[in-house]
Amino acid sequence: MAKLATNCLAGQLLDEKGYSSGLLPEIKSVAVKVPVFSFTKLKNVHVTLGPEMKSTGEVIGMANDAEDALSKGLLAAGLPEMKGEKVLLAVTENDEPQIVSIAENLIAHGKQILAAEGTAVCLKNKGIQADTVRTEHIIHLLEKDEIGLIVFDDEHANQAENTFF
Repeated sequence: MAKLATNCLAGQLLDEKGYSSGLLPEIKSVAVKVPVFSFTKLKNVHVTLGPEMKSTGEVIGMANDAEDALSKGLLAAGLPEMKGEKVLLAVTENDEPQIVSIAENLIAHGKQILAAEGTAVCLKNKGIQADTVRTEHIIHLLEKDEIGLIVFDDEHANQAENTFF
């Protein structure tokens, strides 16, 4: 680029060098920006995200579809790929409207929904299949590495931190 720019400054035209004006053709790909947090580098820190937290960096995952782009972005951010098909959902009544659409999306992607008792009742009332899981069973599933993703709200995250960690 520097050599090309220097040649242009010296009076050569771009078309003499084989270049033309215009935009590049549109690339058929999806890009997903993923924040990077320092949880793995900072020991003994509260690992739940709050509104005041900021990422310490970011990465971009690019692919032909959103799912692959997100997977690449998460991997580049240092987050392990989701193992298994089970997802644990545990939220309070205030967050139940949002968890319904999350559960529907997860099911559409082939995930099995496990839910804390209150969350399971909410999901079942909306016609969503969810297996109810008690706290002591969650510990067993975590020990066996059967849960691939956990979605908690602040209240459940604090309870989990006191129970599991």
